Amino acid sequence: MHRRLLTTRVIIPTSGIVVATAIYNTEEEEIVKPEGWDKIKTLKITKQTNFHPPQNPIILCHGLSGFSSLQIIPSFQQIKLLITNTINKSTSLTDKEPLHAILSVDYWHGIKQKLESNGCKVYIAKVAPYGSIAQRANLLNKYINHICEENNFEKVNLVAHSMGGLDCRYLISAIPKEKKKYTVCSLTTISTPHHGSVVADYFLYKLNLDRFVSDDGTVRIIPPAFGQLTTNYLTKFNEKYQKDDDVNYYSYGAYFWPNWYNFFYLTWKIIFNSSNNLEDRMNDGLVSIRSSKYGEYLGTLKNADHLTLINWLDLSKKMKMDSWFSNEDVLQTTSSNKIVDKDNADDLDILDFYVKICDDLGKRGL
Repeated sequence: MHRRLLTTRVIIPTSGIVVATAIYNTEEEEIVKPEGWDKIKTLKITKQTNFHPPQNPIILCHGLSGFSSLQIIPSFQQIKLLITNTINKSTSLTDKEPLHAILSVDYWHGIKQKLESNGCKVYIAKVAPYGSIAQRANLLNKYINHICEENNFEKVNLVAHSMGGLDCRYLISAIPKEKKKYTVCSLTTISTPHHGSVVADYFLYKLNLDRFVSDDGTVRIIPPAFGQLTTNYLTKFNEKYQKDDDVNYYSYGAYFWPNWYNFFYLTWKIIFNSSNNLEDRMNDGLVSIRSSKYGEYLGTLKNADHLTLINWLDLSKKMKMDSWFSNEDVLQTTSSNKIVDKDNADDLDILDFYVKICDDLGKRGL
């Protein structure tokens, strides 16, 4: 067995934003794959040779801490604004372009361009990065109304990553139809925590941070969205907001096996060790397979973490981040029943995955 004592800075995950940190001393342990993991039906992605573009436009809906870009390290001005809004009990950011972060990257890295090159009409929604589900959904509705009015669209297909799927569900089920100048044909969610995230439970309850966050849309120290990603909150959310019979719901999930230096290594382990149920254990670092399922489940992507799902594997390669850990000292020494997979698949083309999503919508006449 290969062990390494790690002093790791644990980042409270918000699909990229650093909100608080804690220092833990932990031993790196080889992870034994659970029985039946290789029976999980995974999605086979192939190049589309006879592409069917959707009839209606695609609206890409981002997750927590996203906008047109994903904010990795917020600027001092953003932190100051967040504190000010906390005192004033206001949402942290609006639908206006946010202040520039110290480090941020394109949220939908290359995805819009890829789909447009295949004849799709694609728009990137912009909502409050740290707002509540209701706040974000109302901003999303405002954005879609504007796009549809400007382009004479009557129907849209929503494609959402992470928390964006919850915003879309609220938009569909809670916002009155008279406030919408369009009809939603379909909602496709990608690793959305429909049944909550054990990671949110861990950081809010086990670390006793729940007193700093509300789940009713009001702001304390931590933005309200964090309280709305727990399993308890999503249980109530699912009871209150049912599916619309006129909307087609599709979903995808993902899992991977992390190396110790992966961004999601510790959060992956929190989920993996939280249950004996296989689909509750297998996860992408933030969301389990079971929690990803909603409506018609179309498949699981293997060897993909939460950020690889928005094409960050390609981005990390371009930034040469993987090469920092490519020498032999950090490779795991494993026995036959231990992990030998890479944390992300080199042959996984996420752009082809989004092309497949749109091709499926086109074939369904959406």
